[in-house]
Amino acid sequence: MPGDLPMAQGKNRLKEPIINQVNIYKKSLLEAGILVKEMIVFGSSTKNFTHRWNDIDVAVVSPLFGKNYHRELVRLMELRPDAAMDIEPHPFNPRDLVNEWDPLASEIKKYGIKV
Repeated sequence: MPGDLPMAQGKNRLKEPIINQVNIYKKSLLEAGILVKEMIVFGSSTKNFTHRWNDIDVAVVSPLFGKNYHRELVRLMELRPDAAMDIEPHPFNPRDLVNEWDPLASEIKKYGIKV
């Protein structure tokens, strides 16, 4: 689709417990009224560099975000259910992911896996 971001392909590269936590978390966000456009796992979880104490970096993409990063981050942290406490959420507005000068956005575009 035009305008779509290139992403690493294949949910099957993610371990099942990671996919499950992300889906549980997404359900929690939707129930709280957060309009979620995409959930993109990135970082060590997508590169098989995981160990027991790793968190799961997840870009939570919503048109509602982009006004106050700190407040949005705190809200996302508060909405993590116990079954998804390993998730480290990162709020993104869709326009922020296309910023070629943002190193985190570049990391997500290159290695991120949509769930």
